[in-house]
Amino acid sequence: MKRIIRGLSAVALSAALLVAGGCGEDSATSQGQVVKGPVKGATVTGAKGATAVTDANGKYPLFGGPYVSTGGTYRDLATGAELQAPALRAPVGANNITPITTLINDNPEVKEEIESLGIKFDDALTTATAGNKDAIALNEAVGGVLSTLKSKGGNDTESKSFIGKLATEIKSKGKANGEVATAEIGNRVKNAVTATPFTTAAVIAAVETIKAEITKTCNEVEAIKPGEDLPGVDDKPRITGTTGGNSAGTSAQ
Repeated sequence: MKRIIRGLSAVALSAALLVAGGCGEDSATSQGQVVKGPVKGATVTGAKGATAVTDANGKYPLFGGPYVSTGGTYRDLATGAELQAPALRAPVGANNITPITTLINDNPEVKEEIESLGIKFDDALTTATAGNKDAIALNEAVGGVLSTLKSKGGNDTESKSFIGKLATEIKSKGKANGEVATAEIGNRVKNAVTATPFTTAAVIAAVETIKAEITKTCNEVEAIKPGEDLPGVDDKPRITGTTGGNSAGTSAQ
């Protein structure tokens, strides 16, 4: 898995991705990426109804946002399982579609606080560096919550309520002077889960499990070495001792 490729021709893009509808460019960058872990097979819809299906690395050709991503699967960082991806959104100006862009799309007022943590909201976050573990931890933890809500039959109102509570939690902490510990990122996400008034019985029953998975995700992020890629669906699961071993099965839930 490689970082976003620049400058590919329209012919190469057409051969690599299934595209429907009109095509335009947001910027000089020719591709975007859907990442909760790279999301394979997601349908990306742009502002004018044009659509594209992401490849194994979550990549799609840019054709004018804001963007919405639905469907597809990803390799869960905490468990190694292949799971159904949640719906994700990205505002105008974003080339990538992630849980973080979803948070800022729904609550643009928190963008400044997010960036004060050293997090660039439009990063694809598929490769670890010495300075982006906070961003990966936030992205993967938030995406994990949204994915679990979907698998438990949670509704769109609950998902957006959680995103709103997370925005409130982030704003309540104020601006940071650079990075904070990945464990603190996890605590903020868990606080948002606790504060969300879920109504679906299966989701309510899973709240403690959701919070435990957030901790596992942050532990797994902490173990990633700079230069290491997050696994895609077609890659071998990445599981360390911090999560207690591999999960049973890798089929989509």
